[in-house]
Amino acid sequence: MPAPDVVHTVPTSGELTIDAPRAAVWRAAIELDELADDGGYALVGQPRSGLGAKSVRLGPPVGPHGFRTVMYSEVTALQEPHWITSEVLTSTWEHVETLLLLDIDPGRTRARVTGAWRRPAPAGTDFSELQQSLDLLAAQYLERIAAAVRGS
Repeated sequence: MPAPDVVHTVPTSGELTIDAPRAAVWRAAIELDELADDGGYALVGQPRSGLGAKSVRLGPPVGPHGFRTVMYSEVTALQEPHWITSEVLTSTWEHVETLLLLDIDPGRTRARVTGAWRRPAPAGTDFSELQQSLDLLAAQYLERIAAAVRGS
């Protein structure tokens, strides 16, 4: 009899210094998320932007099994010197990410994505390639934010 699945947690991260004030970086990140929203649903009674902003959206069917992803986004903190948002994606797995924006110098912002991907799988499953891919996606997300700030 095969061993039961265990929940594996794969940490993810990315970091980039962006030559722009934190407010401009934040605005670019919000605009990117809104463009990607494609008809997401605002939660009734919750603001669409700023502290406490929450939204839910359903992704298209993907992969050979047609799994759809549900993404929940919430702005969890707006405090000096950083702003924090969290996103939770879930289907047959869960991926939680946090975007942290830190003032490091006048006109410069350190953007950091940290998160964890969780999924049941047999004990001993190697997720090193997945971790590299998720870290690359985090880096690409930060590069898209930087490009949006530059207007390119």
